[in-house]
This record gives sequence, C-alpha cells and structure tokens, in this order.
Amino acid sequence: MSRKRWGNKPDVEAEAVLERLKGFQKETVEYAFERLYTAADSTRRFLVADEVGLGKTLVARGVIAKAIEHMWDDIDRIDIVYICSNAQIATQNMRKLQLGGERFVHADRLTLLPQAIHDIRQNKVNYLAFSPGTSFDLRSRLGRKDERVLLYHLVQRLWPDPAAAPKNLFQGWVSHTDRWRRDLDEFLKNEQIDRALASAFKKRLYDVGRSPGWGGEGLRKKYLDLCDRFRRTRKHVPAGDRADQAALIGRLRSLLAETCVQALEPDLVILDEFQRFKNILDGDDEAAQLAKQLFTFSDAVADVRLLLLSATPYKMYTLHHERDEDDHYEDFLRTVEFLDPGMKETGRFRQQLDGYRQALYTVDRDVEPLTRAKNAIEADLRRIMSRTERIRAEEGATGMLREVPCEGVQLTAREVRSFLALQAIAREVGQPQVIEYWKSAPYLLNFMDEYKLKTTVVEGLSDGSRARIAELLSEADDALLDWEEIEAYSRLDPGNARLRHLIGWIERNELWRLLWLPPSLPYY
Repeated sequence: MSRKRWGNKPDVEAEAVLERLKGFQKETVEYAFERLYTAADSTRRFLVADEVGLGKTLVARGVIAKAIEHMWDDIDRIDIVYICSNAQIATQNMRKLQLGGERFVHADRLTLLPQAIHDIRQNKVNYLAFSPGTSFDLRSRLGRKDERVLLYHLVQRLWPDPAAAPKNLFQGWVSHTDRWRRDLDEFLKNEQIDRALASAFKKRLYDVGRSPGWGGEGLRKKYLDLCDRFRRTRKHVPAGDRADQAALIGRLRSLLAETCVQALEPDLVILDEFQRFKNILDGDDEAAQLAKQLFTFSDAVADVRLLLLSATPYKMYTLHHERDEDDHYEDFLRTVEFLDPGMKETGRFRQQLDGYRQALYTVDRDVEPLTRAKNAIEADLRRIMSRTERIRAEEGATGMLREVPCEGVQLTAREVRSFLALQAIAREVGQPQVIEYWKSAPYLLNFMDEYKLKTTVVEGLSDGSRARIAELLSEADDALLDWEEIEAYSRLDPGNARLRHLIGWIERNELWRLLWLPPSLPYY
C-alpha cells in the first residue's frame, strides 16, 4: 500500500470534539478508543451499550475523531463505514458523525461502489453508510434499476454481446423498454466506473464463470442460457424464467459486493443498534459471509476495528415459554463471542457463567468462589464492552434521583388508632410485622389484596375459625374505609400522614390542573 502523505487533518480536532461532550460521554470515548487501539490487550471489536438518550452517536463521533488522529500518519486512506437497519437513517446519522469537510460518499449499497470508489481513492478520509438489508442480503433479488444498469456494463466487459438479449435479461421489472435502453446508453456518458474495481470484478466473474459450482453448472453457461430465453422482449415473462433471472442477478450482485468489500479497505466500522441485524454477525448464509469479509478486513497496514452501539439489546431474564421467540441469554452469549472470538473457540465465557451459577448454590457456606467468579466475568466483559446508565450519569451517582424532605408532616390521633387496630388484627392471625405496611399506605385491609396478612384474615372470617377477628374488625373504625361515605361521595380522610402531605402539596401547587406531570429532570 502506498505511503504517500496527503490531505489535511480534519477541520475539527479530537480534543475539540471531546470538549463538547459531557463527562461520562468523554470517559466512554476514551475507554472505547483505548480498548480498540492502544491497550496492551486491545480488541478489534467493542460494544458501547449506554442507556437510551445518553448520546451513543456523540460517543461514536468522539471515537472517530480519536481514531482518525491515531491513524493519520500511518494509513494513506481512512474509510469510516456506518451500518444501521435503515438506509435513510444511516445517511442521516453519518452526516452527524462527520468531523468537518471530509467526504461523505453516498453509496447506500455495496454494489454501487464501482461508481464511487474512484472518488474515494482521491480522499484521505471517507465516510460511507450502508444498511444490511440492501448491502448484504442479496440472494435471488433483482435489486434496483441503477444496480442492474451497472451490472450490465460490467458483465459486458467480460462477455460482450451488443444484442438485445443481455439488455432484456437485466431489464428486470422496468416496464418501458425504450426508457430502459436509453438508461443503458446514457449511463457511460454520466457515470464513471472505477477501472481497478471493474477489472477485479471481471476476474472474479471469469473464475466463477468457469467453475461448475453454482447450481450444478457454470455461471457463464447459466448466463448464456438465460440470454437465449430473453432474446425477445416479452410483456409477460414466465414465472420460471423470472425466478432464474432473479437468481442470476442476485448471484452477480453478491459477487460484485464481495469485490467491493476488498476495494473498500474499511478501517472503522460502526454497527448501530446491531441487534436488529444480528443474523449477519454469526450466521453462515451468503449475507453473513459477506458481512464477515467486511468485519474481518485486514491488510499490510491495519486491521479493521468494529464499534457496536446498542442501548438495551437484551432482557435480564427470559422465561421458558419466551425462548421460542427470543432467547436473550443465548443471544447475549453469541454477542460476547462475536466481540471476542477467542471466547467462542475456548468456551471460556460459558464456563465462567456456569461457575458463577454453581457458586450461587454454595454462597451460604463460602462467598469467596462467588466473588472470584463475579470478578472474572466482569474483567472479561470490561475488555469488550461498556455501559453507562442514567443513574450513574451525574457526579455522586444520584442520576435522576433527588431527595426532597417532607416538612410539616403531622401524625394524627386517628392514624395512631388505626395502627393499633391493625396491629391487634395482625397478631391474631400470626402476622405481627405491620409497621412498614402502615407507614406506606392507608386502609390496608381494604386494598392489600394477595398479601398474606389480608388472605389470612379473609380465610379466618370465611370458615369461622377465628371469631376474635370479626370482633376486632368491628372495633377498627379508623383502620377501614366507611362504605356509606364512599357511596355518598364524601371527602375521605387520607388516613396516612405521607398521603395527607402529598395531597396538600398537589393542591398548593395546583398540579391537579395538569394532564400529565413533566419530568423533574429531562433527558440529555
């Protein structure tokens, strides 16, 4: 690779980018960059799993700034690739990630790179945005019209045929033949195909075209057979011919995409909300194999780095009946093994989790094995991922919490009598610990359904086994709601000092006028 030094550094320096970040965002940038590039045990893949709203896109921009600064003197061309599930969002977010005047290459599909790669080779820093659905999953699809126009001209370089058959074959679903032919003729007047990439694709077609490995016959033989079937323009194409046409063009698009990955030479790939296309991370189909070429790219100068972004890709716990739809535990294991392939080869992480589970069973006898297992798991996870939660985003780890002292809370004689009545009933049924219940809510026996205290009282009244309960209830006027007052829509006593204070606060501030309460601390 050429060592030519060219271009100016980005208009926005890394330090300037980091200055605009909040403290916790800057810490995440520094740690992710260290793990990807400078640590003695650095990894090629790292996950930023910050909670929703904490600015993962800003963190990614900071990592990009530091990565460009780190690679500037050693790599002649730096390609930043951004991948997310939606092509329009990918383009929009990539523009946010740009640092300054570097080039953004609008090639939303790998298969359209032959038109853009020439410009990419002229720039020091390039930004490209893709979506997996259009760039990697190419099986048996006709693709877009502009892709087929490009493929037609690339195939013509190896298997030239000026007749109508190849034009009809690549026409796909375009209904106006004259317009299609005009698009083919005008393409070379307005577009430039990179010669080196076209030559590489030509060689790839030549090698595959001579092998019998695709569908039991060579690609060239299949192509000539379809040209014979499409030698005439037809308004209605038979279903069998259409299926074979889609299969051939899908295969050509796949071969072109493979060629484009090699021409792209990615240096940093950002996978945003990666769990939405997790099938390409560790699958074995054609799309996953193509993505693997991108994710494992390496040349004489540098290896590609992957920065994964996702807020909450997994639930903490998956019930047995949910496993058929989403097995979050297994997905988490696969993600960890994708981030560190060595863990998959050795099975180390799965063994660590098994050891942690076994240590939980013996924690009553010895806590040391559990502590060791926990520390080992944390050490391995910190190598490949980080997570900031909103609760930890501020100094002091207070996050969205603020203690508001309740001044002027007064306990009434009625509330003391309700406690004494409730305590007497609880002791009668063998549930004497009621003070925390009483402090939390009024009229407990009216509302605490499914609690052991109430179910025991109800059972005693139903079977008549505890006659004393009915007597105590008849004396507990202050501990129970008055049904006559409820039917008359009378104003009820709050029956609880905290509730009385809250009602007073709402009335004083006229909060009852609001349809909804605004957050005390908004999102970042």
